[in-house]
Amino acid sequence: MKASFEEKTLVIDGRRISMPYPIDDILALSDRVIVLLDFESVPNEDPLHGRNVLAFDQSGGLLWRIAQSTVRSWDDGDPDWRSPYSGMGFAEDGRTIHVYEWAGVRHDLDPETGQISNGLLTK
Repeated sequence: MKASFEEKTLVIDGRRISMPYPIDDILALSDRVIVLLDFESVPNEDPLHGRNVLAFDQSGGLLWRIAQSTVRSWDDGDPDWRSPYSGMGFAEDGRTIHVYEWAGVRHDLDPETGQISNGLLTK
């Protein structure tokens, strides 16, 4: 599978899929593409805030939206504000996918389900 992106458009095998916000990064796997939306573009009140990592199948269908982190952080005085994801990539083993929160926590990401585990404070 070949995948790329430009601004708000994900391209999977020539098929263009429009995203609501700019794309920051993608990881193309054999049967899906994991997309990190630019967290600074997603308003706090949008349901994608704090869940700005998505997975799409080869046809462009949404498979999952990442699980919301349990890390709470204060932003603009809102105690329920959740830290958005600001980065992702493969671990040194080349198989494990890490996602990074703005608040400084790294998680392992299950690419099949979008669930996170093994939170580790990195800041």
